[in-house]
Amino acid sequence: MLSSFSTDQWRMTQPVDSAFYGMWPTGGVFELQTLWEHYLFDPSNTTFVQRVYPLFRGASQFFLETLQVHPNNTDWLVVNPSMSPEKNFESVNGESVSTNLGTTMDNTMLRDLFMETVTFANILGVDQDLSAQLNATRARLPPFLIGAQGELQEWLIDYDNSHTFNHLSPLYGLYPSKQIGPLVNQTVSDAAQQLLVFRGETPATGWASAWRIGTWARLFNASHVQNDIKILLNTQGGLWPNLMGQNQIFQIDSNLGALGTITEALLQSQSGEIHLLPAVPAELASGSFTGLRARGWASGGCRVVKRCFVFRQYHVEESRRL
Repeated sequence: MLSSFSTDQWRMTQPVDSAFYGMWPTGGVFELQTLWEHYLFDPSNTTFVQRVYPLFRGASQFFLETLQVHPNNTDWLVVNPSMSPEKNFESVNGESVSTNLGTTMDNTMLRDLFMETVTFANILGVDQDLSAQLNATRARLPPFLIGAQGELQEWLIDYDNSHTFNHLSPLYGLYPSKQIGPLVNQTVSDAAQQLLVFRGETPATGWASAWRIGTWARLFNASHVQNDIKILLNTQGGLWPNLMGQNQIFQIDSNLGALGTITEALLQSQSGEIHLLPAVPAELASGSFTGLRARGWASGGCRVVKRCFVFRQYHVEESRRL
């Protein structure tokens, strides 16, 4: 399951360079989310489910065998070693320390993985015993915790996390997952927003701006979405003049990421409902979009294509069921 920023088409998955950014023990779970999202947009395709289920089953079995009882809370099962990618929680003798037990991102991703595996098993009518074990184990993963400063904790221990930083790993539950949100749990949603405020909004790298756009959109905060779009388009830290993603080198993360996150301001469907224009910036008072697809519903197996004009009083020009 190990991966890192250096994982590539040659399947290089071994740790490289510094530990806090050179390895990611649960990176494979994150990669599986692309397959899960593909399923959500085509839930009637059982052939696809048959093809990918072994990957989810294998990943789930790996963690069933490797999760450990937390030494200070025997009710919890945790990933160990666990990391919040590229984020250290303290420095010892000038060295960043990043390896811990059960980081928030890992706990959140495993909740998704186990739920997804059970969903696929139910569709295929297989592995009932495994599904029961996954549900029981999922219930023992640590919950979201809120720190003394009102922010969503990144680790199970409330380390100071009030400084600016580009990565938003503990907010995986907000975006791209659906475990956090104003319509899910307002208290946890507020804590996620507080952490997002702590992380800041300054020109640094294009991919960081793209990431923030998606998280603010999931909080239905149009003004912050607008601000981060402007930061992204700023040639001092977002995109080069030729529109390539800017960092110390060209990184396509911001180009592809921005396309995905800006659409979150136009259409959201992660919660089983369709939300049109949930976080449209005020400066986009007019315009249109077409061709965006909402996730389907397992019960009806339908997909919806929406085309609408973006006005304060908008209307749907075309809605088509496939």
